[in-house]
Amino acid sequence: GVGTPEQSLKHLNINHETIFACEIDKYARQTYLANNQEPNTFYEDVTKLDARKYLGQIDILVWGFPCTSFSIAGKQLGFDDPKTGDLFAQGARIMNECKPKISIIENVEGLLSNDKGNTIRTVLKTLNAVGYKVYMDLVNTKDFGVPQNRSRVYIICERKD
Repeated sequence: GVGTPEQSLKHLNINHETIFACEIDKYARQTYLANNQEPNTFYEDVTKLDARKYLGQIDILVWGFPCTSFSIAGKQLGFDDPKTGDLFAQGARIMNECKPKISIIENVEGLLSNDKGNTIRTVLKTLNAVGYKVYMDLVNTKDFGVPQNRSRVYIICERKD
């Protein structure tokens, strides 16, 4: 992405270090670097990221996976989308490899209804299986003083230990 979590931490005056970031889109990477300090490592391809080397270094992992596969505005191919359907699995793999204390995941409201609810059940089951207690909420920007009606699902994962 373009570093929205980093911008939020900066806005809240929370000192932090970005261990790594990952974004395949050239223009999103440019936007990220224009708005944020360069992370220690910037990956382009999540499938090439071996997060085991970050074990014990990550307190909070903030990530998302492309919403186009789950959005009601799209084809709703979900995990079957040949371009982006497997990227949730990559995020879960990274969580399992680096074991952050907390993970925050964001996606669109359509994630809840995709494939008659099977998608969100798979997401929650997978996150639990890699060792996390999972909390979820649907949040709308209009409820936070933003002049926009934009619902998002936030999934907060707390490592079980």
